[in-house]
Amino acid sequence: MSTLKKIYNRVQDGIEYGWIKDPTVHIENIVDSGIFEDLKPVFFLSTGRCGTLLFTKLLSNAQGVNVFHDPIPNLSLQSKSAWEMNYTQQVMATETLRDLFLASRELFLYKTARYGKRYIETNRNITFFAPTIKEIIPSAQFVHIHRHPADFIRSGMRRGWYTGAHPHDQGRLTPVSGDPYADRWPTLSSVGKIAWLWEMTNAFIDTFSESLGEENFLRFNFDELGVESVQKMLGYLGLQISTNRIKKALLKPVNIQKTGEFPTLDKWSHEDRDAMIEICGERASKYGYEL
Repeated sequence: MSTLKKIYNRVQDGIEYGWIKDPTVHIENIVDSGIFEDLKPVFFLSTGRCGTLLFTKLLSNAQGVNVFHDPIPNLSLQSKSAWEMNYTQQVMATETLRDLFLASRELFLYKTARYGKRYIETNRNITFFAPTIKEIIPSAQFVHIHRHPADFIRSGMRRGWYTGAHPHDQGRLTPVSGDPYADRWPTLSSVGKIAWLWEMTNAFIDTFSESLGEENFLRFNFDELGVESVQKMLGYLGLQISTNRIKKALLKPVNIQKTGEFPTLDKWSHEDRDAMIEICGERASKYGYEL
């Protein structure tokens, strides 16, 4: 039985046996009611490892919001499938991704809206569902958080990504047929693989952003994190958090990596730096990063 079917059956069982309450209002009814025009859901799109837990804690200080960083199911494996379906433009992708998103998030959205609050999700695994979300909830807002690729690569290297030893490697993107790096993948260095992950994730978000207006999309450079940039984000989202609370949140970093060894960019080998530049240099420059 597929994961999607298991989730669907579990939701249906919950409705039948009563441990999921108020199931009769579907998301289409909520959208048609116009409530999402005032309570626009917000979805953070990112590669991960760029402050999403920090933003979860920070935004929880705002009134009238429910902020989710790792809702269950967290879609860690399904995220990869969503990217593959979008990349290869599979015929059944639209319907499949719609069903999967609704099975995993419809009740979260309904419960949040029912109590007059805005739904905010910072989970990186929601990224490749963005086109589906836009189709279902046209008023949804999206925040793209990006980080210098060298810092992202270093974080991944310290965590052992693409070694087969990391528990989430099964859900990490890998090239599909037709990708320029598909044939090179077995011999590509770990630095090259993580650089490719940075490139493909941000390329997906950039392409998606072209379908949105300024009122639905904001790009945020995590390397410029500070009171002013956070206030700009809050203004875009229509949220209010005191300057004092913002300062306190920024002084308490969360999810800091304490294990693993890999040098900072200034100590990289020529081979590693060249691999990064080859794979994601053009997009990194577009974002204003020096490599």
